[in-house]
Amino acid sequence: MDRPDSLRRLEEVEKEWDADPAVRAAYALEVPYAEVAQAIIALRVRHGLSQSEFARRVGKPQPYIARLESGRANVQVGTLQAFAEALGEHLHLHYGDEAAAAG
Repeated sequence: MDRPDSLRRLEEVEKEWDADPAVRAAYALEVPYAEVAQAIIALRVRHGLSQSEFARRVGKPQPYIARLESGRANVQVGTLQAFAEALGEHLHLHYGDEAAAAG
């Protein structure tokens, strides 16, 4: 089954971006923010909390939580630790090679 034209075009754009070292470098800079955002979302969802409920539990404004979850805000390690403690969990950070992360 053929893909719709819009998907073929998206694949072509992705190939062009991937071929451009500047685009790849810019994307690589955004990956850690996306990973932090995904971890915060996973923590919140694992506890069955809305953004507002999570914000109340961790003592932060809901718009701040929304910015963190969008990957558009820096977050301090102490804040991540406070999130974990507020929900009875532990913060675990790790470094790894790109091959392991992609695999």
